[in-house]
Amino acid sequence: MAFDQAQLTEIKIEAALFLNNNRPPGDIRHLLDLDFYIKGQSVIIYELRPDLKKANSVIKTEAGKATYVKNTNCWKVYGKDKYLNWERYEPIPAVENLRDFFHLVEEDEKGYFICKLVLY
Repeated sequence: MAFDQAQLTEIKIEAALFLNNNRPPGDIRHLLDLDFYIKGQSVIIYELRPDLKKANSVIKTEAGKATYVKNTNCWKVYGKDKYLNWERYEPIPAVENLRDFFHLVEEDEKGYFICKLVLY
């Protein structure tokens, strides 16, 4: 089931706030950047870096995912394991809203979400 227009608007607002606070400075975004996309009931944050092996190519690395569960009205939180598979974020496996998910990614002191490796 796809998100309705009101949900999409809320997602875009929350994602824009997150990106505004966490993207690297404009002068290095060609070397490193953050963005998001929506897939089904999930919002996925990813890093963008140039592919050093292929000219004019970019590597997208998924960093964190929140999946909306309608019957519980919550967002399940996922990060990547050492094999780059999605796994539940065990300290806090679900949050009530998308803002809380973005806050988890920003405050992740253990570096669980890949985008915390941003070098700026």
